[in-house]
Amino acid sequence: MIESAFVKANTLQTLLNLEIPATDLKSLHRDELSSVKLEIDPHPPCAFASESKFILEPIPFSVRVMSIQDLFAGKMHAVLARGRLSRVKGRDWYDLIWFVRRGISLNLAHLEARLKQSGHLSSAQELNEGYFRQILKERISQVDFKQAAEDVMPFIENAGALESWSREFFLHLADRIRV
Repeated sequence: MIESAFVKANTLQTLLNLEIPATDLKSLHRDELSSVKLEIDPHPPCAFASESKFILEPIPFSVRVMSIQDLFAGKMHAVLARGRLSRVKGRDWYDLIWFVRRGISLNLAHLEARLKQSGHLSSAQELNEGYFRQILKERISQVDFKQAAEDVMPFIENAGALESWSREFFLHLADRIRV
């Protein structure tokens, strides 16, 4: 179960507190708000790797993050396990394209741990590449991709990027996932 929270703050005041130069703030309205959605898995499966990343702006700091292959496994878990009867989440499918486009490998062991933790895979089952592709293709056959595209449309600058969304397109992507 993922815990979510929103943090909202006055954008201008926050950036001034971070000592961003005033010349960079001219285009901001004084009452503009910024919101950040935080999502935290309080009980992540143990089969994941992390690494340190250094952020330079607005001030230099280090943050520990999950490896990109494990992030892909988390996204794939959302694709496979998110409520099948509820409204499809277009962002899951949009993110899937992002990972495949960049040639990022999927950590199958981490995906298996997540699927077992959520009850979508029994503790006795093993998730090998063949079974993964089978359940992904089954999931793709159940999705209304027109609805998925409509869900993500408000967040996309170029609506043409969604024209190819179809079962055939995502079945093609399923074969291109690196495991």
